[in-house]
Amino acid sequence: MVIEPHHAQVRLMRLSQVRKRPAGQIERGKTSTHHSMKTTIHSINILAIFLAAILLSACGQSLPNTPEAVAKQFVTAMFKQDFKTMAACATKDQQSFLLNKTSTKPMAENIKKQLEDRGGLKSVETSPVSVSDQKATVKVTIVFETGKNIETTQNLVKEDGVWKVFE
Repeated sequence: MVIEPHHAQVRLMRLSQVRKRPAGQIERGKTSTHHSMKTTIHSINILAIFLAAILLSACGQSLPNTPEAVAKQFVTAMFKQDFKTMAACATKDQQSFLLNKTSTKPMAENIKKQLEDRGGLKSVETSPVSVSDQKATVKVTIVFETGKNIETTQNLVKEDGVWKVFE
């Protein structure tokens, strides 16, 4: 009766037959596991740095700081039902309301109806009405595809040096 060697024993026998070479030396046509791991880690580090740069540049472009640009971004976000952007453009006391889905549900339904009735949002145009050091009023024209536009004003205040929408 012949007893077959166990798989682990076979692997050990093969490993013991591998030609020993000085550390760091690679046989022609073969790659070192250590070299492959270093290359992989280097690639992951480069990818992580690249992704961090993209995220940081996106954060740096978070909000414009003119009353007209903030009002435009706020109204555009409203018609896209992007309540996170709206909250970022709003004063601190309004942010919790805008981030509460229960609170914004009636607003979202009204916006959806307006968009349907007017053929969708074409653009948002702004022009300053009055601007002081801490307060501003901006004229906002919401242009729809059907030509049924809405004109309104948006009040803003400076909060921590940044223009924010308030009602």
